[in-house]
Amino acid sequence: MPESRIPGARVPLVDIKTGVMTTTWFNFFTWFYNEVFMSAVTYVLISAKTAENAQTTQYTSNGVKTIIDKFTARNYSAGAVTLSINIVPSGGAAGSDNLIVRYTLAAGETYTFPELIGHNLNTGDFISTLAGAAGSVSIRASGRQIPT
Repeated sequence: MPESRIPGARVPLVDIKTGVMTTTWFNFFTWFYNEVFMSAVTYVLISAKTAENAQTTQYTSNGVKTIIDKFTARNYSAGAVTLSINIVPSGGAAGSDNLIVRYTLAAGETYTFPELIGHNLNTGDFISTLAGAAGSVSIRASGRQIPT
């Protein structure tokens, strides 16, 4: 945080005559809030698409920290189909050690995968999926990206 943004030690937090926060501190807290809490950008992590029946990287967190807010899948086939979702560390490969969820969607079912909500991906980490049948499951994910 730049030193010039922090009010000096002699600047009172509250005006003792009015009992209201001083303009200097108000401006500092406004700036701080915007820098720290509002710097995340919402983003479509995976645009709506059909999941492949081979292990496939769907999203990679490049130069940002990513937080998954929503992951939805819909089985539009006539039979049940399993979808596996991995969150893989940078440099790793999808496998049983990073499998987050394997869920079987009934015919026509839509599922929102609460197991994925709130997971963080650091730079280089990625989401990989594997559908049990080709051309059967559509997926979409959204979340926040925070500059690192």
